[in-house]
Amino acid sequence: MYDKPNAPSQILLFADPPILNELCVVTAKLSKQIAQQSSAVQPQILKCREIIFTEPTIIATPAYDVSNAFYVVMEQSLYKTGRLQARFQKIGLEASKPTMVSPAMYQACLRYTLVARIAPNWNKTGEWLIQGRDFLTSNGYVNAVKLDITVNQQEMYFSLDATTVKFLPLHVEDLDIYGKCYKEFMQYRHAEIDASAIGSPWSHVLPSMKKGKVVGVTRTLPQNGPFKSYKDLKRHWKNTVSLHMIEVNMVIVCQSQRME
Repeated sequence: MYDKPNAPSQILLFADPPILNELCVVTAKLSKQIAQQSSAVQPQILKCREIIFTEPTIIATPAYDVSNAFYVVMEQSLYKTGRLQARFQKIGLEASKPTMVSPAMYQACLRYTLVARIAPNWNKTGEWLIQGRDFLTSNGYVNAVKLDITVNQQEMYFSLDATTVKFLPLHVEDLDIYGKCYKEFMQYRHAEIDASAIGSPWSHVLPSMKKGKVVGVTRTLPQNGPFKSYKDLKRHWKNTVSLHMIEVNMVIVCQSQRME
C-alpha cells in the first residue's frame, strides 16, 4: 500500500469530554457452555459487534487481556434498569459487576465502536481507514484517513490526517515461485505450492497490515483450518471487521501465525 506525498495538514476536532462519573463499564464474558459450543472463530468479537449494532447507547471493545470477553461502557442509569444484563444472560454472556470508567477505557471503546459503525464505507487497514467497500478491487488511488482519538478528564479530541493511497493486492507472481512448481500449479487444478518453493514469502496481511509469511498456495481451503468453505471465510471477515472480500477464482494464500 502506497500513499501520495504532500498530504493535507492534520485536522483537530474537539468535543466535550464525557462525564465519566455518570458512566460504568462491565466485562461481558461468554459462558463456558457457549464458548465450547461455538463453531465461530473469535466468538467474543461477534458478540461484541452484535451488542454495538443493536444497542445504540453503549460503546464497547473486545477485551484483549481477558479471553472470550469484551468491555461495555454505558450510563449508570441504563445499568440500573437491568435490561442489558437480562439480554446478556439470554444470549449466553456473563456480566461482571460495574466499575468506574477510566479515560483509557472510554477511548478504547469509543474508537472500536466508531470504526465498527463506519465500516464498510470506511475500512480499517493498518493505521488507515480506507474509503469504499470495493477498495480491494480499485486500480487507482482511494481516499484514506488516519484517525486518533484522545480522551481525558478535561477534553476529548479527534486527530485526522487525510491522504490518498493505492492498495496493491497480492498476486501469485509476486511470490517468486520456482519455475517448475509455478508451471505445474498453473497447469493442474489440484496442484499446490508449499513454502519451500516460495522465493518471496512475506506479505502484508489484512486488516492489521502486519507482515505474515506465506506457507502455501492452493485452490482450496486447508482441511485442518477453521473454515470449511470460502463462503464461511467471507462471512467471518464481514462479521468481524465488515470487510467485503473479493471473489477468488485463482488461489487462496495461507498465512502462518508468525509476524515480523
